[in-house]
Amino acid sequence: MTLTLELPKGEEAAWKEEAERAGLTPEELARQAIQDRLLSALKNRRVPQSLDELQPRRQPSPGKTAMEMVFQKLETDETDEEIRQALEELS
Repeated sequence: MTLTLELPKGEEAAWKEEAERAGLTPEELARQAIQDRLLSALKNRRVPQSLDELQPRRQPSPGKTAMEMVFQKLETDETDEEIRQALEELS
């Protein structure tokens, strides 16, 4: 993944100085900062202690269970062959 950051002039200079002090390129320092932040978030995330605590990210429609949502049939007017052909064209 490629990210582009637009920093104000003062912040850009400070970022380059910080990277130089750390012996890194500005890009390496940014990657390291993002990785540190993600690891910190993962460490602080509460882990469910039972299956009862797990909740689906999207609530099921009224009258449906979460499992029915997972295994619901895709409703489309396209035939299986049309879907296969579209997937091949995307590959």
